[in-house]
Amino acid sequence: MKNLVIKLVMDPGNWTDPFVQVQSVQERGRKRRTFKPEFKARVVLEELTGVKTAGQICREHQLSPQVFARWKAEFVERAPEIFVGSGHEVKTVMVAGRVLMRDRQVLTADEGAIRAEAQAQAEAVARRVAADPVHKGMALLAAMKADRL
Repeated sequence: MKNLVIKLVMDPGNWTDPFVQVQSVQERGRKRRTFKPEFKARVVLEELTGVKTAGQICREHQLSPQVFARWKAEFVERAPEIFVGSGHEVKTVMVAGRVLMRDRQVLTADEGAIRAEAQAQAEAVARRVAADPVHKGMALLAAMKADRL
C-alpha cells in the first residue's frame, strides 16, 4: 500500500475555493534520472533506423514519450553540426569539461616527453634494422650514429 500525502491547497487567484492535492510519497521523493548523451543517441538511432518503435523504446527504458520526442527533435536539429567545418578550423577542443587544446596549442601533452619517447623508439628501430644482415649497409645506422635521427 502506498503512503499518501494529502494537502489542502489554496489557489492564490481564488482564495475561496481550496482544492485537495493527493500525491504518493514515492512520487514525491523520486529523483529525476539522468541519461548520458551516448544512451540518448543510441535509442534515438534505434527509432530512426526502424530497429524499434518509439513506444517500444519508451516502455523498455521507462521513458515518457515527451522526453523521447524531445531527445529525437534535438538529435535531428543538431545532426548537421557533424558536417560543419574540418580539422584545420578547430582552435579549441574540450572533452568532459576539460580544455585539451586552446588556440591550436595542445595543453595536455608534454611535448618534450613525446619527442624523447619518439627518439628512443626511432633508435630502437634503427638498432633492430642494423642488426639484420640484410639491412646492414643501410644509411639509417649512419644517421643514428651521427645523431641525426
